[in-house]
Amino acid sequence: MQSPRRQGIVHLINFIRGVEPREPVDLIEPIIRQSELARQHGLPVTWLVQYDALIDPRFHDLLKQMPTRDEIGVWLEFVQPLVEKAGLRWRGRYPWDWHVNVGFSVGYAPEERTRMIDIFLAEFRDTFGFAPKVAGSWFIDAHSLAHLETRHGITAFCNCKDQWGTDGYTLWGGYFNQAYYPSKQNSYIPAQTAAAQINVPVFRMLGSDPINQYEIGLDTVHNNGQLVLTLEPVSPGGADPAWIDQFFKNIFETPCLSFGYAQAGQENSFGWPAMAKGLTHQHARIAELRDRGLVRVETLSQSGAWFRQTYPHTPPSAVVAPHDLNNPRRGALWYCSRHYRASMEWNVGGELRIRDIQLFDERRAEPFLETACPGTACKYDALPVMDGFLWSSPEHRAGLRILHADGTALKLTATPQVSEPDAQTLHVQLSDDFAFIFTESGFVLRGPSTDGWSLCASWSPDTTTALLPVETQRLCFQHENYSYAVLVLTGSVSNHANGFKLHPDANGAISLGFAHS
Repeated sequence: MQSPRRQGIVHLINFIRGVEPREPVDLIEPIIRQSELARQHGLPVTWLVQYDALIDPRFHDLLKQMPTRDEIGVWLEFVQPLVEKAGLRWRGRYPWDWHVNVGFSVGYAPEERTRMIDIFLAEFRDTFGFAPKVAGSWFIDAHSLAHLETRHGITAFCNCKDQWGTDGYTLWGGYFNQAYYPSKQNSYIPAQTAAAQINVPVFRMLGSDPINQYEIGLDTVHNNGQLVLTLEPVSPGGADPAWIDQFFKNIFETPCLSFGYAQAGQENSFGWPAMAKGLTHQHARIAELRDRGLVRVETLSQSGAWFRQTYPHTPPSAVVAPHDLNNPRRGALWYCSRHYRASMEWNVGGELRIRDIQLFDERRAEPFLETACPGTACKYDALPVMDGFLWSSPEHRAGLRILHADGTALKLTATPQVSEPDAQTLHVQLSDDFAFIFTESGFVLRGPSTDGWSLCASWSPDTTTALLPVETQRLCFQHENYSYAVLVLTGSVSNHANGFKLHPDANGAISLGFAHS
């Protein structure tokens, strides 16, 4: 693997709730211990405060004592005192309720959202004597995020990782890691044009295992929700020193195109005992990475300002994980740009497949942009071209595979060699004959000019996505009544049972284009 040319970024983001209704827990101790740990290693912290903690002197007095290198921002979930101060009826089971239609912005009409945001940020200024620069939430609607930018000057935001059904929040198919500028129509999707983008970079939280998190739950039932394998110190991954070390190596010592990125930290409502082991090891390792010059540890607003100065639109990025902790022959990578994302997974001695392709379209509005979500759960997603989680079954893993003329799949004899020729391009050498090249607008697969090979897409017969009849140079889909297409720029395409098949041109090349006009 080629060494990274760019320094990574680490955020320590701890957010603070004022109540935990599920079980008794000390909400103050985690804040004290997290601050002590960060001070021990000289690391800056971003503290995001929920409204119920903001109005409680136990929390805001503590935050006023934090080092000057730390910053304080807003954790934007809606709680009983904020809702009632806005003159609205509280519909929750507890003073803080994580159900979507109660605790999150989409549970309220747009005017109600902005009213509560204005109250929250005015109280913040009265309490701390300054306006917050940053905010975060597991997810937020585009209307509210745009209001945070234009009315309140928020310069950076953070949201949850991809997950299917966890806690009722489905966020699926988005920009995988690092940061992106969201669309004014859909806060979860990168904008493709400057006119359509909200100029607040959104950083993805929690640090998903780049190999295993994507398909957790595949062999059970999708709608039960996924388990979590992330850098969160209460996760099995984030509590395991060996997993932590491997995760940081995958994030910060492999090609990344723009910058390697990880967010460490934990909300106080889990209690200190549950997070102590993982967080202690993480802080020590982060300090080592900083001292080695591999990362800079900074606040969310510092990164937001740098991102805005560096990138006028969402840059391409990559996450390359060549070796799984428990199976060094297994690996994966992710490529993201403002137009699409793609993920490749491999087993040396076995197969390679493109397991995920999602198209980003700034014109497709999020589901509750103008109306309130009536249910306790919701879904934000992209436009699938291949979905190795939702389109798979225990008997068949969906994906695009390289097939020889006799119909057998290409088998890898060594770990793919990944390099970054420039800041937009990821080159993946599979063998002497085959290589993928991912670029901002699409990807190319190069192979022999003879041999009769193909790139074949297949999925479970039970898949509900609609692949429309294959056209000469277009793959046409329909997802939840929204139509979209992918261009076959080089080579040709034909129908294939439960999928499609791409054929190379005379020079042995297949290329797909994801940039729409």
